[in-house]
Amino acid sequence: AQNPQDSEQLSMSEQVGQAGRSPASMLPLLQLWRARHRASPEVTRNAIDALIQNRRLHPATRGYARVLQARAALEHGDVEAAASATEALGYVTQWNIVGPFDNEGKAGFARAFDVEEDLVSPPDSTASFEGRERAVSWYAYDHRSPFGYVNFDASMRPDTHVCAYAQTVIHSDRARPLSLWVGAGGAVRVWWNGEQVLVDERYRRPDPERSTAMVGAHRGANRLTVKVCVAQSIWGFFLRVGDPAGQPVDGVSVDPRDMTTPPTGHSRVRRPPAPITPLLALTEAADEDGASAEDLENLARFLSYTGADDPAEHLALQLAERAATTAPTVDR
Repeated sequence: AQNPQDSEQLSMSEQVGQAGRSPASMLPLLQLWRARHRASPEVTRNAIDALIQNRRLHPATRGYARVLQARAALEHGDVEAAASATEALGYVTQWNIVGPFDNEGKAGFARAFDVEEDLVSPPDSTASFEGRERAVSWYAYDHRSPFGYVNFDASMRPDTHVCAYAQTVIHSDRARPLSLWVGAGGAVRVWWNGEQVLVDERYRRPDPERSTAMVGAHRGANRLTVKVCVAQSIWGFFLRVGDPAGQPVDGVSVDPRDMTTPPTGHSRVRRPPAPITPLLALTEAADEDGASAEDLENLARFLSYTGADDPAEHLALQLAERAATTAPTVDR
């Protein structure tokens, strides 16, 4: 007999396609994935595969579908396919890292530790910095995740109330604009050749495709630095490099061993605006005066589904309560 949840999965897939380039297309995709264990595995996998081929989807939704494709492959026991799908997306997994540094009272995120004095020159493995409990130095990150996740929890102790840095070199075969897609467990800052390009002060759980920045790559070496601070939750980050539309890009490679000192900041190429991510679009809609119950509930669901709700704020619950008050009889 046919699994009744299969038709629901197909319906969710259709809703993703109908939403197209709207950032809200992410919500039915997340619902589809959350319901996968109640449906036939091949139905979910086939639906995700079809969405990946849909060029009319929002770039973050399409990128997230590729991440889910890798996770589905791993659940199916195909480790090689999972790793291949992740690598093709442009996730950066080769880094030098240093930490942990003190973040008691969440004060470390705003504090410029000595590491930040020079974020363009190559890291000096012989230099030491005052860490949370001991002196710390740069070393090669050697933990590998099939999903492109950089796991600070697995690399450093202590791993609560701390900050750490990761740095690598992105090589480009020509000067060009590139998009960076970031999702961290904890508050995150990103620098491109020493220039800060992204800040998210919320202490969220890690999830891909959450925030984006557009950078100007120099021909040759470009130094990329990430700082993540955590309180008492999962500590690490996802970061991938894409073309201006967020799609996988050729002519770009990663080498954290490169000792080149690149020019500061961006190249002079024209940089288009960064794509609007679902988190940003849904937040803006919910923040508008007279936001509808649907807008409030959409953001609440997204925050809950992706771990983007800072546990110190419980914003998802507040939004859900406002939505219920605004439209207590809305169909759900």
